[in-house]
Amino acid sequence: MNLENATVQKTRKYKRIKITAISKLNDTNCSVINISKEGMMLCGNWRSTEKFADIQLKIGGKWIYLKGKIMWSMDGESPELKRVGVYITQAPPEYRDFIENLYLEADEKK
Repeated sequence: MNLENATVQKTRKYKRIKITAISKLNDTNCSVINISKEGMMLCGNWRSTEKFADIQLKIGGKWIYLKGKIMWSMDGESPELKRVGVYITQAPPEYRDFIENLYLEADEKK
């Protein structure tokens, strides 16, 4: 881990868990790169400058609807892809259960 990553990790409240999940951000298809109790990083092909996010996340064959605030964005691995960091502002209980299970699974792997 380089010094920059160590600094970021110290300021983060919750550990990020790498996952791959189908999702939509403001009706545009994208993928979840990582997720935590308070947010997620998404990668997709959009040009939007919106500050708020309507997120659809497919978990176990079911779509879960979230609301969030876009905190940052940057170019991805190719020019047409963007990565965005989203802070989750509203989530149903199914989402919280999903996140808790991810953390339990990550702890069991240690």
